[in-house]
Amino acid sequence: RLGPAPGAPCAHAADCARAPGGDYDDVCVDGACARPLVFTHDAFSPGIEPDPDTGMWAVVDEAEPNWTESYWPAVGTTVWHFAPGRMEALVVALAGLATAAAVHAAAAVGRAAAADASRVL
Repeated sequence: RLGPAPGAPCAHAADCARAPGGDYDDVCVDGACARPLVFTHDAFSPGIEPDPDTGMWAVVDEAEPNWTESYWPAVGTTVWHFAPGRMEALVVALAGLATAAAVHAAAAVGRAAAADASRVL
C-alpha cells in the first residue's frame, strides 16, 4: 500500500493522514511524513470475544480452545536521527578492507593446500 510522498511536509500526524495517499497510521517525524513498517493485532482465541460494554470476555464457541497472548504494556519506539561522521565511515571502510584481505588470504591458503594435496597423489 502506498503512503504519502516520502518526506511530505507535516506538523502533526493528522497532516500525513490528510495527504494524498495518506492513512491514519502515518506519522510525522521531524516535519516529514513516514509510514511505520509495523503491523499490530489482537491475539486471542476465536472462541472468545471482548465485550466492549462490560470490558470482560465472553465465550462464543466452547469447541474452540481458549487462549490469549500475555498482556504487554503499551509498546512504543524512539527514533534517533544519526548522521555518521568521518570516523564511522573510516571504521566501516577499514572493516571492509580487513574482511576482503581475510577472504583473499583464506582463498590463497586453500589453493596452496589443494595444490600440495594434488602433488602427493
